[in-house]
Amino acid sequence: ISTFNISYLLVGGGGGGGWNIGAGGGAGQYLVSFPGSGEASGGSVAASPSTGEMTTGVAYSITIGTGGAGGPDSQDSTGLNGTSTVLNFEGRGGGGAITETAIGGGGGGTGSVPYRDGLNGASGGGGSRGSNATGAGQGAQAFGVTTGYKGGNSFFTAPGNYDSSAGGGGAFGAASNATDKGGYNGGIGATSLIDGTSTGRGGGGGGGGYNGAPSIGAGPAGGGNGGEDGDTPSERATAGAANTGGGGGGGAGSGAESTREGGAGGSGVVILRYSSAVTATYTAGSGGAADSEANVGSDKYIKITAGTGTITFS
Repeated sequence: ISTFNISYLLVGGGGGGGWNIGAGGGAGQYLVSFPGSGEASGGSVAASPSTGEMTTGVAYSITIGTGGAGGPDSQDSTGLNGTSTVLNFEGRGGGGAITETAIGGGGGGTGSVPYRDGLNGASGGGGSRGSNATGAGQGAQAFGVTTGYKGGNSFFTAPGNYDSSAGGGGAFGAASNATDKGGYNGGIGATSLIDGTSTGRGGGGGGGGYNGAPSIGAGPAGGGNGGEDGDTPSERATAGAANTGGGGGGGAGSGAESTREGGAGGSGVVILRYSSAVTATYTAGSGGAADSEANVGSDKYIKITAGTGTITFS
């Protein structure tokens, strides 16, 4: 039996985009502990993830957060929140059991009557549309300063100029407020080299367009893009990318109702990096999946991509 140090990246599931001039979903929380790399966790105040170690022969449980569903083709359909990604390990120097959790992002608001604001989450879902009675649709808040950022607000100028949708908050930046009709971009994420490949994660979803509006919301760093006017598949909102925690894009405001659906949030991920002297064995639980162990520099890493399971080292 021996113990060894680990580095890790955890990302929670992204929130889904809203329906019908839908706002973008918020990104899942982004936590990284990769000493010496200069990489930081998300949030306006960066979280300080635990440094950790694992012991050979012990099975450690892992759960990958799912992306929230996009708003379906019905009224009052915000996107749903993503779920949490959870890693269990041990505190360095015999500090005992530790559970690290990256929570899910908030769902995007809907531009359908009755108008619904974005949902709070790791990063907040964006605000959609509004009305002469209620004013601009409000972007939701992050659960805390270490979890992420706020979603953007929609644009409103009475009477009637309210056909806009904002993006969801990113793990590393808030979504801008809309300043005219159309869909707007999600907040920014970040890239990590923990597995040797620069991959963007933690971006908010973009808002959906409406009635020829000039701007269509883009979802950076894994976030989905907002839908465009029209019924073709290429004009629909897109989902956040798998294993990035990106928010889903908001649905467009015209075309058939079934084509106005918001995109689902991207699923979360756990990446572990550790000494090449040990070997990881992943045992899948419910829906569990992982990529094969691989080399990165003088270390190894393993990426757990779905469901529940355990990791054991030898």
